[in-house]
Amino acid sequence: MFRFSLAATLFLALLPFGASAEVFRCQKDGTTVFGDKPCADDAQAYTPKPLQVVPATKVPDLAKQYDQRISKETQERDKANEAWNKEHRAQKKQAEVIRNARVEGKVIAGMDQEQVRSILGKPYSTSHNENLGVVREGWTYKYPDGSRTVVYFKDGVVTNTSSKQGK
Repeated sequence: MFRFSLAATLFLALLPFGASAEVFRCQKDGTTVFGDKPCADDAQAYTPKPLQVVPATKVPDLAKQYDQRISKETQERDKANEAWNKEHRAQKKQAEVIRNARVEGKVIAGMDQEQVRSILGKPYSTSHNENLGVVREGWTYKYPDGSRTVVYFKDGVVTNTSSKQGK
């Protein structure tokens, strides 16, 4: 079997050089043998099938595709990191503003209800409204001099305040 494949390979390799020569195929000691002369009385002229030539197709540049994908992923990651850093800096700044307002005893937008209670105490009265899943509240504080402060909340976070001086 090995001899057959070796002979066939050799035959195909030399085919361009002797394309016009006649090739014979015969059995010798149980093995198929090819030659340019008949090797036995039963030798047959052999004409190989014409070779099929398949044109090469364009192969994608996988390295370039990989580099482009990695570049895109890196840009997306860098963009996400920058957005996170920006949000983090804003949250830190807001936390510092709220901390300073608490030290000064002021209520500002962004505080939660617990922070307002720690500064102003328990409200004199409250109002509550819920619409389309949004909870709005108003806490009113009255003082002995007749002044009043109202703190407005949206979903538990201060949105604004209003004050009215007493008479």
